[in-house]
Amino acid sequence: MNVGRAWVALGAALWCACATSCDSGTQYSMGDTDEGSYRTSCANGRCREEVTAPTAARPSPPCAPGERAGFALAGAHIVSACHVCFASDGRVSRHDLSRCRAVTCQHARDCPPWHHGNAVECREGLCVEKSSAPSERPLDRVSAAALCMAGAGPSSAERVSLAQDRLSFAQRACDAQGRCAQPAGCRAAPR
Repeated sequence: MNVGRAWVALGAALWCACATSCDSGTQYSMGDTDEGSYRTSCANGRCREEVTAPTAARPSPPCAPGERAGFALAGAHIVSACHVCFASDGRVSRHDLSRCRAVTCQHARDCPPWHHGNAVECREGLCVEKSSAPSERPLDRVSAAALCMAGAGPSSAERVSLAQDRLSFAQRACDAQGRCAQPAGCRAAPR
């Protein structure tokens, strides 16, 4: 009897260890404004910031020694997928703004359910944080860039002058603190 209980206890302990260290969340697939595709997992009101994609991440300039290239969900208000550099501690050290694209949707199920712990909805074809309109809080650099990069081509493509031109619209819309208005000449932020 004691041996049986020991095996049950050991099995429960192993299951708990795996549940906290394994990626046991629900998987979500999503696409961006320029045909990119990504996957993330979500559980307990949070989605992983780091996402996977079928293409290689290529932030420019390249990541510094000790960093690694990857993809992350970023942006305030507008859920965006960006090529990024991750520091050794796993945090994003740099976003390549010219390679950020807004995540698109036709229905709420096309969006990850949470972004930075906030509920997400599908509004005007883009995944956005619920009850968060630009008039309630300004866009950030990532969201402004993602709006301007819509239609510039896949984020995995080689750079073209069009990307830098579009990015300049986003940069002009932002102040020194990184608060951004709706960039002129770019896709409109959902209201």
